[in-house]
Amino acid sequence: YPPKNERHWSRYDDAMADILDRSGDHVTMVHLFDLIDHTHRMLSDEECRERFVNRGALQRAMDVRNQLHRFLKRRFGGVGGGRYPNEWLGSKRREIVGSHGFDSDERSEAIRKCVCAGFFMNVAKLNNDGRYYTLRGKYAVSISPTSVLHRYGDGSDYVLFGETCDGARGGVDVRPCSSISGLWLRQLAPHYWK
Repeated sequence: YPPKNERHWSRYDDAMADILDRSGDHVTMVHLFDLIDHTHRMLSDEECRERFVNRGALQRAMDVRNQLHRFLKRRFGGVGGGRYPNEWLGSKRREIVGSHGFDSDERSEAIRKCVCAGFFMNVAKLNNDGRYYTLRGKYAVSISPTSVLHRYGDGSDYVLFGETCDGARGGVDVRPCSSISGLWLRQLAPHYWK
């Protein structure tokens, strides 16, 4: 839930401090999943309110994650169990996304590259006029005020987004967003960006 006034924004800043990643929403969401993994329980209604998290949406995301876990377990076997499996892809997951295998910057980059591999068509580039324009179609878009990038993000020439929505001022907002390197597009989807 987005904060409504300055007092709420102050509480929001405090709540986001331990899960925030300035590279964007995707890594911040992974940090929220990690919080659930480490506590081995779903956040309560009160904890979700304190963190400005929509509990229903978080529960749906956890359900999809658990469904994917069950599929991977059936398909490949040997995957850890539990309701919120911290052994989701066994030792390989710990190696790839576990905080022991990478430092936080490397982990953030690895996650954003994975998302970029799937959403390579949803990219916008910062233009000289200070606005973002989609690479395909050259449509003007703005980073949604609900995005981590809007309030905390580091400036980036390229942003990757999951969806578009109507903006508050009649424009088109994009969310969730993460900053990426333009080089990743040619590395991860050379067939598309020729």
